[in-house]
Amino acid sequence: TGINPTHSDPELLGSLEGVIEEKRKLLQILPKDGLAILNWDDENVRKMARFTKAKVLKYGTSPKCDFWADKIKVDFSGTSFLLHFKDKKFAIKTGLVGQHFVHECLAAAAAGINQGLTWAQIKNGLGKLKPLAGRLSIEKGPKGTVLINDSLRANRASTIAGLQVLADLPTLRAAQGRRIAVLGEMGELGELAQEEHRRVGKEVAGLKIDYLVSVGPLQKLTAVEAIKSGMKKNQVFWVENVAQAARILERLLSVGDLFYLKGSLLRHMERILLILNGEEVGCKVTSCHFYHQCPSCPYLKMGL
Repeated sequence: TGINPTHSDPELLGSLEGVIEEKRKLLQILPKDGLAILNWDDENVRKMARFTKAKVLKYGTSPKCDFWADKIKVDFSGTSFLLHFKDKKFAIKTGLVGQHFVHECLAAAAAGINQGLTWAQIKNGLGKLKPLAGRLSIEKGPKGTVLINDSLRANRASTIAGLQVLADLPTLRAAQGRRIAVLGEMGELGELAQEEHRRVGKEVAGLKIDYLVSVGPLQKLTAVEAIKSGMKKNQVFWVENVAQAARILERLLSVGDLFYLKGSLLRHMERILLILNGEEVGCKVTSCHFYHQCPSCPYLKMGL
């Protein structure tokens, strides 16, 4: 659906250009009677259109697209928008929370129409979608907070999208509730790692975020850039590991706050939640090669 530098580590695709080249191959092998459904809001994807012989369907937020959306609204129950196709308009509501999920819904609608689904079927299917755990799932948070759990994966685009959700949603105590972002490191970025973390810091400073807690060495770049870009020093915290982050959050979190948790899978940011909920966590490593969930890990209490 979009192009970002994830998987640009030297042992993977090497660079953003390597990612683009690999994804472009998918279009190049399409036959003339095939179909390419492309995100026209992404400049790198638009440039790929000339490499395919197949028919191209465009989706995005511009009326120039075949499938496009406007009147986007986000709340705790999901995302609503108006979907336009030719001379038709459809009011869509999905359980996925976030403006960026509109692109996925548009792509699904385009694929569905191509495969002969009716608009009633498409609307019904999109309406049944719910967030996966750790993928912008709305949960009961520690200390009476509302948790926006986005801790499963992280790149710059998904981090900014999640922070936008944090900024869009209302706090439970109106003016008294605060928006708190806890960010772990983003992985598989290769030589772009430092630049991408700085760019997140610049972006977060422009949103309605009250506090930023950055976790891990690369996240120090995010914290510094956030302050340079306008956040006050007393709004930004940088720590080395999840245990230190949990100690800050013990003092910081209050009833009614919105609490956004984000990080690469191998950073296992869910350990912060375990600590805040009273679990014994001895593991403080910044990065862990185990893919399984922390509660089932034999090293959770003793550490590696």
